[in-house]
Amino acid sequence: MSTTLYAVALFCGIATVRATVIMDRAGVRDRSRVFSAISSVTLLAIFGTVGLGFLLYPWWVPVVTTVAMAFLVGLVVIRATHAFFYKAAPLTGLVAIALCAYGWIKWAGA
Repeated sequence: MSTTLYAVALFCGIATVRATVIMDRAGVRDRSRVFSAISSVTLLAIFGTVGLGFLLYPWWVPVVTTVAMAFLVGLVVIRATHAFFYKAAPLTGLVAIALCAYGWIKWAGA
């Protein structure tokens, strides 16, 4: 798994969780069970991706990448854009889950 895919997986996962948290704080609870399941599995995928990073790269790569992506998501998912990211949360969540699964399968097979 390249560091670019690793960073994209973290960005998508963190953006999904941040958009969901922002809307939950605003009192928006209009979610289906599928959306809730995707959000929950996305949170697990973030932890799985970070853990995979510690297996694949030197220790500082997952630390720096996670902090950088969290900072970038904090700059991108703001009041003006959170509605877009909330609507895109199922898609970005599935991308994060798929990239996490791809990384683990590729690591286990290699």
